[in-house]
This record gives sequence, C-alpha cells and structure tokens, in this order.
Amino acid sequence: AGRQQQGLIDDRIGRHAPQPRELGIRAVAGPALERKGDMAAILTNLEPHDVLFVDEAEETWPQFLVDFQAGDWRREYRPTNKPDLTSSPTPRFDLVPVERYHAMTIQFARGCPFNCEFCDIIVIYGRKPRVKEPEQLLAELDDMRHTGFHSAFIVDDNFIGNRKKAKALLELIIPWMEEHNYPLRLTTEASIDLADQPELMIRVLRVVIAAKLNKSDIRVLGEMLGTTLVRQDSP
Repeated sequence: AGRQQQGLIDDRIGRHAPQPRELGIRAVAGPALERKGDMAAILTNLEPHDVLFVDEAEETWPQFLVDFQAGDWRREYRPTNKPDLTSSPTPRFDLVPVERYHAMTIQFARGCPFNCEFCDIIVIYGRKPRVKEPEQLLAELDDMRHTGFHSAFIVDDNFIGNRKKAKALLELIIPWMEEHNYPLRLTTEASIDLADQPELMIRVLRVVIAAKLNKSDIRVLGEMLGTTLVRQDSP
C-alpha cells in the first residue's frame, strides 16, 4: 500500500509539476524530511528540480544563495543543527497583497515536548521547543498591523510548548492589544493541558476573548474566573 501510494503521489506531482528545465529555469524543492519513503524520497526521484532542501532551511538557504551566485551549488542542502529561531529574519509582510488573504500566518515556536503517536511534529521539529524572543514576535505582529492585516494565525503546533516564553509573550501582547484597540484577531493551537494552567489560561482569555466581547461581558467573565480581565479604568 505504501509503495502504491508513493507511486500515485509521484505520478500526480510529475504530471502537474511544471518543467522548469525546458524553460531554462533552475528549480528548488523542499523542505523535506529525512525519512525513508517520505516526501524527501518522492522529491529525490523527480526530475524537474535541481536542488533539494532537507529539513529547515534558515541556515542552508543563505549558503545556497551564495553558491548559486557563484554558479556552483550542491544538489542537496541539509542543516547540521536545528536553527535558532531568535536569529530568524522578520518576514516582509509589506510584500504580501493583503486583500488576497483572510489571515496571515506567523510562527513563535517549533517543536513540542509531547510524544503523541498520531503526530509527526516531533519528527519534523523535535521535542525541545525552540522559540523566538517575545519582543521579536510582538514586533512582527506590529508589522502585520501596519501592513493592514486584521487576523493572524500563530501556527505553532503547541503554543504552550515552552510555557515560560508563552507567558512572557502574552504579557506583552495584552497591553499592546489594549493600546491599539485589538487590531488583530489571533488564533493558535495548544495542548489541552492549557486548561490546567490558570495563569496562562487567563492571559489567553484576555488576548482572545476580550477582542470579541463588550466590557460588561468581560467583567462578568472575570468575576467567574476570580480575576480581572480588563483594567479598572477601561470605559
């Protein structure tokens, strides 16, 4: 069944993929995983591409650009280590046609400490969450606001993989949201044990729910949780 499925994917990609070499264009494929029978193997067997990137490309992409400019690039690029996300460049949101997107994606962390049998995230990104600095992500959100986006999906597979950093980020987002009148609707994914972390849960509610409820509703919800979800001086 596995070989049959791979053959089907090979055939579909082969039929629908453009033929850049016929146009004199160099094609880059990836990122792919280093596992037998996965997309890396599928991409390796396809002819249209000239270069294959395996795993995350923050470190290997700049090297490829240098090699490409020199006219001497490798057939395959793979990093020696998982990249440090604190060195990731800020995305150029200003290059994106805002009107074509319902929401823009943004990433705070990669990896998850859990080992769920149905999930491939730890295979792709590892079990040790790697995160950006909270100030770094807040700057990216502010760039999105200035660009004109109104909705952002934080695409972390587990937003609270690093609870300490997640809490620090929320502490920055809450006053930023209030200052700018909740300019972005934020969504993300988190493991269900978030419900066992009342401090984190309250901060998430202040970011996500406060943007959708009126002030009286927020105060009632805060009373139910035994906390204050908005400043006392809020109108």
